Amino acid sequence: GSCGFNSVSQIFSIVSNFSFRCLLELSLSRLTLDYLAMESRRQFPKRILWLPVSCCLAIPLLCITSYLAPLSFLQAQLRSMDQISSHFDMPKLRANSTAAMINSAKKAVTDLVDGLNSRDEKTYKFCDSNLPSEIEPLDDVQEFDLNTTIVHVCIVVSIFDCEDCVSLLLHSILNQTHKGIETVFIDEGSSGGSKEILKISKDYDNVQAVQLDQRTSKGQSYNIGISKCSAKSAYVLINDGHITYERDAVSSMVSYAEHLRADVVLADFDVRATSRGRVLKQEYSHDMNQWSALPAGSPFNIYSEPGVLRVDPSPWRKLYRRRMLLDRLVQFKEGYYDGVDDSFHWEILAHATRISKLDRILFHRETMFETESTPRTDGKFFPNAHHVGKMLMGQHMNEDQGCLPSLSSHSIVEKYFEWVNSNSWLSRNQQSTQMKDKFDRRFKQIRSEWLARETLPITYWESLSEETALPLLETPSQVDLTIIMPTYNVNDLIQDVLDKMYTDLDRPGFSFEVFAIDDGSDDGTIKVLSDFQKKHETNFFLMNTPSSNGGAGRARNFAIPLIEGRYVYFVDADDGYDFQALAESVIFATKDEFDLLILPYETEIVGPNNTVTKGGMMTADEKIWSQLPSKINRTHEIQKEAAYGLINYPWKQLTASRVMHDSDVYFGPTKVHNDVQFHWTSIAAAKKIHFYHKKVCSHRKFDASVRGQLTADKSAARMNVFYAISLTQ
Repeated sequence: GSCGFNSVSQIFSIVSNFSFRCLLELSLSRLTLDYLAMESRRQFPKRILWLPVSCCLAIPLLCITSYLAPLSFLQAQLRSMDQISSHFDMPKLRANSTAAMINSAKKAVTDLVDGLNSRDEKTYKFCDSNLPSEIEPLDDVQEFDLNTTIVHVCIVVSIFDCEDCVSLLLHSILNQTHKGIETVFIDEGSSGGSKEILKISKDYDNVQAVQLDQRTSKGQSYNIGISKCSAKSAYVLINDGHITYERDAVSSMVSYAEHLRADVVLADFDVRATSRGRVLKQEYSHDMNQWSALPAGSPFNIYSEPGVLRVDPSPWRKLYRRRMLLDRLVQFKEGYYDGVDDSFHWEILAHATRISKLDRILFHRETMFETESTPRTDGKFFPNAHHVGKMLMGQHMNEDQGCLPSLSSHSIVEKYFEWVNSNSWLSRNQQSTQMKDKFDRRFKQIRSEWLARETLPITYWESLSEETALPLLETPSQVDLTIIMPTYNVNDLIQDVLDKMYTDLDRPGFSFEVFAIDDGSDDGTIKVLSDFQKKHETNFFLMNTPSSNGGAGRARNFAIPLIEGRYVYFVDADDGYDFQALAESVIFATKDEFDLLILPYETEIVGPNNTVTKGGMMTADEKIWSQLPSKINRTHEIQKEAAYGLINYPWKQLTASRVMHDSDVYFGPTKVHNDVQFHWTSIAAAKKIHFYHKKVCSHRKFDASVRGQLTADKSAARMNVFYAISLTQ
């Protein structure tokens, strides 16, 4: 909440139109109510967002300053609701049900505040026993008749700029023999084409279209779609926009699921190219060996048939029982992920007590909609591998998901290693020996995490094949510091930053690596970086983002999966830095194993003719630092609450790489406010935070006559703060 007010204050300072200011206040109020509704797990009536109530909520909200942390923010919100009640004629409001709405919101805040006050850190624990390796047969199985019983199914389709595929998909879905299908189309910010088709789709019954303002991750798109499914839907199907169905696909899978009471039903698929209804080319699924080994006609689970973990993970080949998704809170991973199918595949199968195989080709992947793509060379596999590995270790589970049986089964862990090893082709795809070695080391890090797992007995290691066991015993060395620096048209600044960085960090016993990620510069920045890389091939990595000028957040995310340092620090090429102080900060943080080290900074105003005026920290941050108690009284809780209130500059902190990897900490996708997500998720994930006195960054603000700077942007792009906050939620 306070994050939103702090960020939007820049907009208020330049907006004079009263109506527009009211609109901003209304948006802030809606954000707050959305947050409260989410946390308290209750749905407020839509009329709570009426303008009168929202404006009244906005008045006290706008008075809350940026240094307030979430708990104190909610307590202030509770007091403000009391004020609202006293300002209104309650009998009249009661007639309009508004009083009930305010009281409902007030109770939600009270429950949340009480929960936060009494919350303890809890470690997820596995159940005492495993799922049975053999599923007990059902004695009361009867043939299920879909002609007499309607079972509702929700099909979630995520599309982007695909006009032809939408029309073909609609035809494939509307021609299904099954009754009771509802379809949710999620358009990921298409520029045209599919957007127009989606408007037409509204003419059909049981078809709804949701248009997102900008492109997001597939995981988030799927999650939005599932949340839009009606409560009557018993099952969910996923479609990535390139899948068509056999006419009886839905009815066959539903009948099978009901017959065997399965949580998940898998069916076979093929890959084909069609034209005017004719199949021009057809290929069968590439996982035939794993698929044929699974039993058909009887339910199983990952303990009785661990091989199911190694079949093609595509979510669109499965029918999911919706109640299981809701009860176990299983969702697709959002953010910087490629192959979200993998992590969802492992998690959903781990939660499923009954899995069934329908041995028919019911799905067709239409290659006519797919564009030619170059072999993948990015590191997006590693976040998924981390997530699945932590889930198997029980460290990524939410206690609200219920308890998982122990996943330390020899065969399941073996399948995990098989999966990790099968992706080692990513190393071979690298164009340089330097990057190939980097990928090899990251694979070793993924594997070596299991060495510390105490629940794996020596008999397990003895049971492993030599091919699986030997890579696990190779523990890669770890450097002290990783620096990540996005660049865009900084030809006049970058050489001095790099020279100072390598001079100051060159000290005995200290190791570091640097990622420079260029975001489509056209001013000679790339040449400077390339020349520098030739001199420092061992620890300087030059990368290029797939799209030009996509923003610093996306550029940083490109390097985060490849971090090897114990700590990571984010550098902006147009700021000044004391890298000697940074090295000393790393040494201090390493000694006490801090998750987060908060660092002070100073500002420099660069005026016309490059005149420099030095200043201290921003007023809000200066106030927080000045109000910190003495070191002896600074508990972790006090420092964490203070950290939440700081401005979300990424260079204000030194972050442990284990926090980044284990808790999936990334930057948001927006060009402006992309550091909002990093700020909140990194602090929330940290277990040990410390405010340190070393000043590292001199944040420069340039006069417009000297150079353009995103920090000074006061355009409509600032409105992305609302999208950034919604992603953070």
